[in-house]
Amino acid sequence: MRTLPNDTAPDARESLLAHPVRALEIDATAAREPCKEDAAVGRAASIAVAAVLAQRLSSARTRILGLFAPHGSGQPFAHAR
Repeated sequence: MRTLPNDTAPDARESLLAHPVRALEIDATAAREPCKEDAAVGRAASIAVAAVLAQRLSSARTRILGLFAPHGSGQPFAHAR
């Protein structure tokens, strides 16, 4: 169950808690075999997973800054772009 601090604005609470969670489950053992056999497949899989993680972390950061940080304090790092 997701929870937020009690002092979070009601509209922000609804916005954050209303979105469905999307997840993908894979058999790691079966997925590792093609990666072991072909380095290009392993690299492509690693890049795809890293891209999803980076996007999710960025989205979470943006939501948290929108809720708790003073206006203007959430400027992205120059090296992150």
